[in-house]
Amino acid sequence: MITIEEAKQELEDVRKDLTHIRDMNDDVIEMRELLVSTTRRLSPTKSSNNSMSSDKFSDGLSKVSEVENDIDKRLSDLMVKKYVVTNKIEQLDYPYRDVLYKRYIRGKRWEEIRDEMKYDSVRRIYQLKDEAIEKYANL
Repeated sequence: MITIEEAKQELEDVRKDLTHIRDMNDDVIEMRELLVSTTRRLSPTKSSNNSMSSDKFSDGLSKVSEVENDIDKRLSDLMVKKYVVTNKIEQLDYPYRDVLYKRYIRGKRWEEIRDEMKYDSVRRIYQLKDEAIEKYANL
């Protein structure tokens, strides 16, 4: 059993970490696309420019690789946290389980959750969230 504040922090940390990993992954995809478009512009006939461009390309690939390694390590750590939090959320009954899962694991906005769960107001979703966090803290 943990305090409500600790439960809120645990859930919010996982949500932020998941969002950060997704953002980093998007950055890697953008970097790869940029590198690919750059290689298309390299001219194999211009040896001096090609050498400089190849060096820059290699440096770019190296940086992409570093970011990917960082993402892999963070992802590994996060998967353990996510597993623990998800298992706790899964112990809750509907609608509490769904509110916490949609917000903290899937990263959905409150309005999206309201619409998906077919509630009339976001205020009701906030109430369910508060109740759900209390139940989560008591697991």
